[in-house]
Amino acid sequence: MRTFLVASTAFAASLSSLLFSGCGCSAWNGVGDAAYRRGDDMALVCSNGGFTTRIGERELEGRLEGTRVIDGATGGYAYDLVHDGATLRSSALGDGWTAVELDAVELDHADVLCQDLTTRAWWAASATFTTATALVAPAAPTCHDDACLDVALFCPDGSATWLPADGKPTVGTYQIVAGELAMRGTDQPLAGLFRANGSLTPAGARDRQTTWTTRSVDRLGLACE
Repeated sequence: MRTFLVASTAFAASLSSLLFSGCGCSAWNGVGDAAYRRGDDMALVCSNGGFTTRIGERELEGRLEGTRVIDGATGGYAYDLVHDGATLRSSALGDGWTAVELDAVELDHADVLCQDLTTRAWWAASATFTTATALVAPAAPTCHDDACLDVALFCPDGSATWLPADGKPTVGTYQIVAGELAMRGTDQPLAGLFRANGSLTPAGARDRQTTWTTRSVDRLGLACE
């Protein structure tokens, strides 16, 4: 992942060529992009809806949809964030973030990073998973192997298959919007918040006993056509 730097020694070696050297751009871009810093931690909020941050050794790139940061790699909700061009606030990221003033050249180079996000595979697949993904329902106390699991299989083409352990599979569709996953047309409707850690909390759920979890499709012997 390429990250963003302005006056931060921790990022100077890797990104000075982007921010302080020519980019071959024919015109200045980047108006609307906003950069924030907290010590050596950096965050870039892009006018195209992209978002990238590095905090210590942790990196994340994805989208900012409303106030929700959506992890590009998983399509799941990561955390809430609000910003106004002067300050950035997020309980998940902590306090102390301040805006970085960018001149025209630095804005232009920052926009190179923002546009780079649009080349990711997940950018085009904004409403579906980029790979076959299986979520398993909470297992009954008597279930001790994969054969007794109820599974929902989601494919990149937007199709979804409900695979009950003791019933007939049914096929429907699904969509993910701002981390909210909705499966329709199957015998088991499913809707809830899908998180970047691979878990799904169904709408109205009140405890962890109702959480669905991601399971390897290879382990389950499943695949998308």
